[in-house]
Amino acid sequence: MALTSLPRKLARVLRRDGVFGTVRVLAKNIAHELRKRTPSGRAAQHHVDAFDARYGTDTWGQVEAGELDVDSEFYDHATRYEASWSTSFHRAIASLDMDHSGVTFIDLGSGKGRTLLMASDYPFKRIIGVEFSASLCDIARNNVSIYRGEAQKTEAFEIVCDDATQFPLPDGPLLIYMYHPFGDPVMRRVVDNIERAAIATPRPIHVVYMNPVHQGAYRESNVLREVAEDPHFKIYRYPG
Repeated sequence: MALTSLPRKLARVLRRDGVFGTVRVLAKNIAHELRKRTPSGRAAQHHVDAFDARYGTDTWGQVEAGELDVDSEFYDHATRYEASWSTSFHRAIASLDMDHSGVTFIDLGSGKGRTLLMASDYPFKRIIGVEFSASLCDIARNNVSIYRGEAQKTEAFEIVCDDATQFPLPDGPLLIYMYHPFGDPVMRRVVDNIERAAIATPRPIHVVYMNPVHQGAYRESNVLREVAEDPHFKIYRYPG
């Protein structure tokens, strides 16, 4: 949480997490603020990202979980926002044998929406970003409204400000993308949600898990099966 907005955010965290939880959150975010004041931290803040410079968007940088304006029981399991790398993203999409035109692309923990913009290079039926920080949703909505990529094939964007564990998955074939957006307890609930949706309405579902830190729920799943891996991601599939 930014030091300039401590009183309001501390009051919210105190109500939710109590004294000891608040101390942990405060220590974590003070450490983050101190890192921002190091030479490397200052350089990162003034970095001009080539993607944003080219398209006039705001997708670069890292936003620590403690800086997010959210009030969720899963707050402590959120990870920082960090934009996906284009090379890994496109390599993952290229590895999938699918007709994009019939598929809904969903980014759970979409942050500022950079992945959504890259996904529009493919003719997906719809592109949905699910993010529980209202401020990041606002940034993402602005980004998708101004983005005009040379390879862009769709503008069917939707930004949903919601908890990933509560988001109702739409009908039809899905490609669900995640870039290490949350911890294991949340990931397990998300996988459970995907499994229930797959069983209730059988259809092809692919999950691209970038930086796959928490794989336990996938290993234990009787619905999703690992079909591809890379040093940077794993792909799971329900054939439908």
